[in-house]
Amino acid sequence: MLNYQYGKDNVLIPKDNVLVPYEGFKPDNIQNQYAGQLITVPNTNNPLVTFCCTIELPTGFNLAEGNEKFVYNTECLTPVLNSAQICCQTDCGPVYGTCFTVQITGSIPYIVSLPITSDCGGDVMKDSVNQDCKVSIQSNAGYICCKGNICVNASIGTSTSQPQLPVLNCDTVKLIEFKTIIENDVMSLCDKQIPCRQVKVLGTIELPSAVIENKECPPGSV
Repeated sequence: MLNYQYGKDNVLIPKDNVLVPYEGFKPDNIQNQYAGQLITVPNTNNPLVTFCCTIELPTGFNLAEGNEKFVYNTECLTPVLNSAQICCQTDCGPVYGTCFTVQITGSIPYIVSLPITSDCGGDVMKDSVNQDCKVSIQSNAGYICCKGNICVNASIGTSTSQPQLPVLNCDTVKLIEFKTIIENDVMSLCDKQIPCRQVKVLGTIELPSAVIENKECPPGSV
């Protein structure tokens, strides 16, 4: 049986629960040749989940200035309300109550697109009459992509009063940190040294907290 104690805002939490402060990304050990725009909200108490995906960058292609794209979906996320009986020993005898815990479970599917350039190619132009297609030689621009699923199993609130489950949508589940990093490496194949480049995409998504309306004990309460 868990031991509980009252924390901030009269929220009941396990005594043995240790919260590790979020420190953001630490890519100091990675050779950083290109860093995309860093989107960050440093002061948040809401639960956070992180993701990372890797894209191979072929020889002759380079990351370009432009809009990086991150699209995702929240339909696979579900808020879950759990309850457990608790007991606190007092001078008047045991006091029983109910501890409610709200969790968000499921996954967040996402796709990341990064702008790139190369020597040849660009927009594909189709002729609807002759059914011909050709490639524009003016832009030499395109996108590289990666995709993934972020597994989520996060506790977002604990209380002795029944919390209100949050609405999970694009406004409440949101990207707050995004960074791209290029890793350069060399692979040996027979007697040749082959350069290898990868783009790592790292990000942080903020989840909503449960709505908790706890009331303070009346004056004179033990």
